[in-house]
Amino acid sequence: MPGIIVVWQHTMKKKEEKEYFNTEWKDMKTALKAYLETGDQDDLHKFRVEVKRLRAMLILADSAGNKSSLQKEFKPVRQIFKKAGDIRNAYINLKLAKEYKVEDDAFVIDQNRQMEEAANAFKLKGEKYTDKLKAAHKVIEDRIKPISDTHISQFYSEHLHLISNSLADLRFDDSLHECRKWIKILLYNYKLVEPSLQLKLNEGYLHNVQCAIGDWHDNMLAKELFTANELKDSALLARINRKHTKLENTIRKLAPDFYSFATTTVEQMVEQLS
Repeated sequence: MPGIIVVWQHTMKKKEEKEYFNTEWKDMKTALKAYLETGDQDDLHKFRVEVKRLRAMLILADSAGNKSSLQKEFKPVRQIFKKAGDIRNAYINLKLAKEYKVEDDAFVIDQNRQMEEAANAFKLKGEKYTDKLKAAHKVIEDRIKPISDTHISQFYSEHLHLISNSLADLRFDDSLHECRKWIKILLYNYKLVEPSLQLKLNEGYLHNVQCAIGDWHDNMLAKELFTANELKDSALLARINRKHTKLENTIRKLAPDFYSFATTTVEQMVEQLS
């Protein structure tokens, strides 16, 4: 009679997931409270980053087959995130104008007005937003389920290969921004899942790739922004185009053999960007 083969599958402890979730949630809540009190852009940025970290965890959790969608329960937090984005977008536009030495008083005045109006509206709903966070936290925390180590490794392997295939067929369009989104999800979750993974990530390389794509995307936005506002500054557009060429060349150097570089500690020489 043939013997029975038992496959042992380790599962990340639910306690570990909840501790990570609660720590990140506390950091998110603290950053939001700080922004509502001070109006400091750094606090607003920290809040938005923590929202992204938590969403990354919930994407991983839902991919393991949770019966209830944790991302759906996170929707109220995402709505606050988007409202914070209205403030952040105007702030970034002003930073881009300063970086590219845009001398257009009307543009600067308009962006400052948009930022102030969005900030005032956001702060008026501060107490409501805090209540929404509290309600969402309770529901999600109660529904967190253990994720098997096998699933975690499969999740990482699958998405690293998908990113690698996309970068092998490099196109400077939305597919590149999609790659960056998934790289950030993998990096955000790495602290939580590292003990469970069957592979080691080259965090430095992944950080370089996502930063290069992020800089490229920001430069695209700058070109669209300043063209849309009809600044008609040929010197400005020439500077943007020169930087665009440089950023595309950097991505071309980083893209080949993505999976190999992402899963080893081999150094890759990359031109540092300011």
